[in-house]
Amino acid sequence: MNRICLRRVAFLLVLVAFVSKSAKATGQTSDFSGLVLEVTTTKDAFVQLEPVPLALTLTNKTNQTILGHNALKFSLGFTDLFVYHNGEGRKIVNLSPIRGSATVKPRQIQPRESYGSRELLVLDLDKVFREPGYYEIQAVVHDVEWKEEVRSNRLRFRIVAPSSIDLQGSEFLKANTNPSHFFSGLEPANERTQDVLKMFVSNFRESSYGDYAAFMLGEFYFVRKDYTRAIEQLNNVSKKPDFVYGDRVLYYLVEANARLGNRQQAGHHLDSLRASNPDSNYLERAEISMSRETKTR
Repeated sequence: MNRICLRRVAFLLVLVAFVSKSAKATGQTSDFSGLVLEVTTTKDAFVQLEPVPLALTLTNKTNQTILGHNALKFSLGFTDLFVYHNGEGRKIVNLSPIRGSATVKPRQIQPRESYGSRELLVLDLDKVFREPGYYEIQAVVHDVEWKEEVRSNRLRFRIVAPSSIDLQGSEFLKANTNPSHFFSGLEPANERTQDVLKMFVSNFRESSYGDYAAFMLGEFYFVRKDYTRAIEQLNNVSKKPDFVYGDRVLYYLVEANARLGNRQQAGHHLDSLRASNPDSNYLERAEISMSRETKTR
């Protein structure tokens, strides 16, 4: 090997060492799998057909910056969910009634930084949890290029057979709706579906399914601008601190009360939204609603 070749090799070795040293000094890595994914829920037992709220948290627990993303919502398609029961595991096919089309870009996740998302497992519950017993749920989040993944802990909880008013409610759902879709909003938006929902809330509001049905009915009234009835359905739901759609409920209550001129009550709900969900996308919308109604009066 001549001197020129030797010099080039020496130069490349120095360059590689410099780049490695620089990367180490900046504390950056693109190892997506270095993130930690955790999944939790609100209680340790659910009645059959009862929606299951899940909280996903993606955290950088290292001392390095990791290239990742915060697209944890089921609708964005970067999260898979697996269910385990009696030694068997399978992927849950239908996670969300809505599939998003947003472009997800990588972002640097700093040490100790985390992102979270509250989701609701609501589709095909009669198929996912076919029988009472203990189940485990594990989430898998993929990077934006689907080359790396992060697996969560296995979340263990129990599915119990309905009894009393829960049994009556589940039998009503099976007789009058498609129980696989009822709480997802995928039921046809016709008069019969609305009547079934009203009957369900009227008769089974105190069941384990009651809060979700009341939320659906309140949202239905809100969309129709029947704000008085929307408030009537959503007020009690807003008092549930663990309700998965809590920020949306408070936004609806801010908007509905503001529209009706109930500024004091609207302000109360806005304060609750700021305190409980300061990072919610609904907060800005609620503040705009409050400001708009204040200016027009």
